Amino acid sequence: NFVYNTGSESHFLRRLVSVFLSPLATSYMLVVALLLSVALNGRRRLLAALAVVSFAGLLWTFSRASVAALVVGLCLLALVRRRVWPLAAAVAAAAIGVGFAHVFTSIAPEGHWTKADLAYQRKRARQHPGASGQPLNLNESSLHSHWENLKHGLHTDVHHPQGYGVGNAGQTASRTNVPLEAGESNYTEIAAETGLVGGLLWIAWGLALLVALALAARFSVFAAALAAAFAAILALAIQTDVIGDPWVAYCVWALAGALVAVRTRAFPEGSRTSGPAAVSSGS
Repeated sequence: NFVYNTGSESHFLRRLVSVFLSPLATSYMLVVALLLSVALNGRRRLLAALAVVSFAGLLWTFSRASVAALVVGLCLLALVRRRVWPLAAAVAAAAIGVGFAHVFTSIAPEGHWTKADLAYQRKRARQHPGASGQPLNLNESSLHSHWENLKHGLHTDVHHPQGYGVGNAGQTASRTNVPLEAGESNYTEIAAETGLVGGLLWIAWGLALLVALALAARFSVFAAALAAAFAAILALAIQTDVIGDPWVAYCVWALAGALVAVRTRAFPEGSRTSGPAAVSSGS
């Protein structure tokens, strides 16, 4: 989905893909990188320059949800670290994101449809009349599709609470030509596969891990940065299959779990230690 379709038959717009097959996977990587960069204190000028380049890359992926998730992460960072600058950065990111969405269709690189593409696009247009090519319009095809898929998934989860079994939702169902019971949102997909109880347990697990990271943020700036990144990923999971990009599951969840485990050992329950635990040199 590197293509952004404005409804024109003469051209489409290209989105930044980088080393991934999808601009969405690239945008997730950049959001996590931007939020984790807060934990790096050395060489601030170099870090600031890299952050500017990364944010520019994020804009060119044209993932509006990822920009919104970055804002969520920055707001959480401001809360757990009790700092004002992340909140100011969140406001700036939101404003720049909205502004870029307005000009993207005028400055984005273009590509051209093949005859087969045009035939498919015309068929889709007849199936979905009234779609808008304006990026911030609620009838824009991508935004509308996310919203409809979320509603459909919630309806499925509520009316079939026992679930359909693993492999009946998301990318797995799409790849194996199984009827898709839920798509896009990780929350509705997991509930469609494992049942409503399984979906609620997955939500509880994510929130518990986020709270643990937020508590660890009192002692570690890296924990604060990771809490912000994890919050951004949880927000993205509302409207997209974020763990369908395996690196997110492997890296973000693994880092979060490892940090919480280390924090638990360093500051066991009941401990009043406010600094890092002493490390014995051993013998």
